[in-house]
Amino acid sequence: MKNIKSVTVAYFTGTGGTRKAAMYFAESCRNRGLSVEVIQIRAGSKVPAKADMLVLFYAVYAFSSPGPVYPWIASLSDGDGAPAAVISVSGGGEESPNTACRAGALRRLRRKGYSVQYEDMLIMPSNAIAPTAMAISIELLRILPDKVDLIAEHILAGHFRRTKPKFFDRVFSIGGRMEIYGARLFGRHIRVSDSCNGCAWCAIGCPTGNITMNDGRPVFGRKCVLCTRCMYGCPQKSLAPAFFQSFLLKEGFSMSEFEKRLALTPPLSLSELPLSELSKTIAIYLAKEGTVNR
Repeated sequence: MKNIKSVTVAYFTGTGGTRKAAMYFAESCRNRGLSVEVIQIRAGSKVPAKADMLVLFYAVYAFSSPGPVYPWIASLSDGDGAPAAVISVSGGGEESPNTACRAGALRRLRRKGYSVQYEDMLIMPSNAIAPTAMAISIELLRILPDKVDLIAEHILAGHFRRTKPKFFDRVFSIGGRMEIYGARLFGRHIRVSDSCNGCAWCAIGCPTGNITMNDGRPVFGRKCVLCTRCMYGCPQKSLAPAFFQSFLLKEGFSMSEFEKRLALTPPLSLSELPLSELSKTIAIYLAKEGTVNR
């Protein structure tokens, strides 16, 4: 894309998958000689300096974006027609009920004066309700750098890509905003076991500033967005939900564990993956562009 010399890469992450994608994108831009500013969307995050392009990454929450994304967009100065792109991340990919998951963010970026020219979906291991099989998770992480680099190539070459969400998915996306209230209730009642040693890991890492420490114990407010970072990542495994326990994966979720397995596991062909757990959408995603051996 002509006249693009600087890029702002903004991302909201909970358990780390979206951060990995955003960092790969930033690396791809730098390898092409561009200046890159990377911003994590979290409590107190700064408004970015003016750049020639804005690229926004976030995981899909309740068929839409995480709660902090819209206020962050609202804090931006006028885009003055600068190009923008939105890349969502999910465990299921570009299929119902998630086809409208970027609609709200795209609309708000347009209102801010950005020219939204590109949108896409990355697939990463699921961190809630239903786990992604380990073999599939490893392959999704294996091809992530290539997938992100291809997206960067398309965006910077000026490719225009916009999707048409399904009608009922638009309804789901709007209705999904009600999760904000459920998340606040969920987060307010996270239980702390006696194994807590007061390390404050949860409070330091909470992207919404929902956790504070009082006498060496975490205290939860009403800003939770169900990112699950604190419960999965607690070094002492001291945090657990008071209700809706089925939302969390029984085996936990650790991006670092996936990375360790990836380093020790040779690439698998599509036929070697557990077909009973491989949806058509994920199979196509894995096979596209020759990123998995066939």
